[in-house]
Amino acid sequence: MITLNWYVVYTKSRCEQKVANLLSKKHYRNYCPLQKVENYWSEWKRTGFEPLFPSYVFVQITESEQKQILSTPGVLSFIHWHDAPAVIPDEEISAIANFLKDHEQVRLIRNRPTDDQHLVPYNYFAQQPTLQSLQNAIKVELPTLGYYVYAPFKTETVSMPGLDSGSIAF
Repeated sequence: MITLNWYVVYTKSRCEQKVANLLSKKHYRNYCPLQKVENYWSEWKRTGFEPLFPSYVFVQITESEQKQILSTPGVLSFIHWHDAPAVIPDEEISAIANFLKDHEQVRLIRNRPTDDQHLVPYNYFAQQPTLQSLQNAIKVELPTLGYYVYAPFKTETVSMPGLDSGSIAF
């Protein structure tokens, strides 16, 4: 029986979408999670998409197909964990996809100490919040990747009938 696993491919900087397109043309199932971002240029605003995980693309392949993936332009290596390519469970890929579908402003936070500094540049997450400061956020844990994906709540004020000019913020 052939087993398909999700692996993490490390790509050249800013080549994630290009690699994902090349893998799709080769008929490999892949996923490059994108988040919506707004860039401001002088007096106008531009909305675009950036990868949630810089330099990462997830690909679902068999173990024997790894050499073919490495021959794809823009692919540098597979992310390894304990001297073997890291295998990501289907549930975590689904959780990322569902979370991005439901929330627009999504960010990452490390879940474990950075004993694997080579995975993501350290300064990329230099100004990240702590888990304690994310009381007003929706979080999804990705234990295999070692991250939380979170989206802050939007605070809304609602008037409640029967209260003397009071309101409740939630």
